[in-house]
Amino acid sequence: MKSSLFYRFLPPKIKHRVGLLIGILGFGTVVINLIILFIYLNSFIKDNIKQVIESHYKTNEQRLIESILYEDVYTLFITLKQISDNTRYIKNIYLFDKNKSYLADAKAKRDMDLLSEGVDNDYMKLKIMKIKNDPIGYILFIIDKKAINDEVKLNLFKLGFVNILIILFGVLLGLYLTKLLIRPMNNFVNQINELNYDNLPFKTEVPEYASIEIKKLSKTLNEMSERLYDTLNRFYEEERKARRSEKLASIGMMAAGLAHELKNPIMTINLMVYQLSKCSASNSSCHEDLSVIKSEANRLVRRINEFLEYTKPVNIEKTDIIVNEVKDELKRYFDRLNISAEFNFNSKLKIIKVDKEKLLQVLLNLINNSLDAGADKIEINIFNISEDVIIDIIDNGTGINEEAKDKIFMPFFTTKAKGTGLGLAICDMIVTAMDGELILVESQDNNTVFRISLRGAYVG
Repeated sequence: MKSSLFYRFLPPKIKHRVGLLIGILGFGTVVINLIILFIYLNSFIKDNIKQVIESHYKTNEQRLIESILYEDVYTLFITLKQISDNTRYIKNIYLFDKNKSYLADAKAKRDMDLLSEGVDNDYMKLKIMKIKNDPIGYILFIIDKKAINDEVKLNLFKLGFVNILIILFGVLLGLYLTKLLIRPMNNFVNQINELNYDNLPFKTEVPEYASIEIKKLSKTLNEMSERLYDTLNRFYEEERKARRSEKLASIGMMAAGLAHELKNPIMTINLMVYQLSKCSASNSSCHEDLSVIKSEANRLVRRINEFLEYTKPVNIEKTDIIVNEVKDELKRYFDRLNISAEFNFNSKLKIIKVDKEKLLQVLLNLINNSLDAGADKIEINIFNISEDVIIDIIDNGTGINEEAKDKIFMPFFTTKAKGTGLGLAICDMIVTAMDGELILVESQDNNTVFRISLRGAYVG
């Protein structure tokens, strides 16, 4: 119950809590200081007065003794008055003879017989005047208790006022410093609220004056953001692969059955064409028609075989290969075609881990597409970014129009008059199977760039 009541009145904001804490601690400190100072000042002033009284008494002792002996009341009064006027906090000074009878006082009040009433050791000081150890009179100093208390109260009031100002200043300074300290946290929270998948990996920024804890928290969140980004990418990639595999599996089953149903009749047609061609060798027109039938049947068989290749799972066998071997294979291919080619290979990139045959299949397919687009100059760049290997194929062909850019990797989509639309789809499937990505970076007249990114393929 007490705990819940305490939390109920606890300010919600941390800067207000810090201000309240500073105020409570400051107020408690002031109260304790005032109590200690009251006791100390009271004792100090009384001790100081008694020392002053002792000094004045020793200075005027002989004069007072002589005045008592000669019964010079006027001199006694003047002497007592001078001592009283020159000493703060003295309420009165009384002088008695050796019989403790009143002789004089500094205020000329003639109203006390203090010796018979007793002496308060705290606020009175009695001195005995002697001649050869024989008392001849008594002098009683009365300390003004009210004046001391008023002086102590005044000093305490001044000190309390100064302390209150210091507390107020401390509270304001504490609020300012707290605001300065929590500002990085507020900015940090605002940045976290903006966190979403679209801006991953998220990079939080904190000012230089932020505390070490905030900086560590920011660094940890940034690392978590990067790990989350990588994890989500892997998840989405695996999900994409899984959907693609399911789709290809269903297509493969259908394609296998369809191909089987188509190939057998086509083979039968080819066989019959072969037999008929013998019979109609003398008939040139009939022979020409049969040749057309045979050519179209063979073309259909080739398309079916390509389709079957696309529907088959890609078997990837990665090995460490020397980059120059890939370069030499491509160079020989360009030499046979008498095509100008430029190779830009990173000198530090010597060995990569890929399926060499599959990689060459993809590269040659992309090169043939460039040639089909009218390119007479092709540039191939191979470099690495961290552990990933990047291959750019750049040509000066006619490029790909805007409508086709989003469809080029779709099966059976083609811009060629006699194309099957499976070339880039197969290339994309092979690169994906090698844990990579094939993208169209740029395509316009005289500048088309395809990029192959192979994750983790860098060896050395």
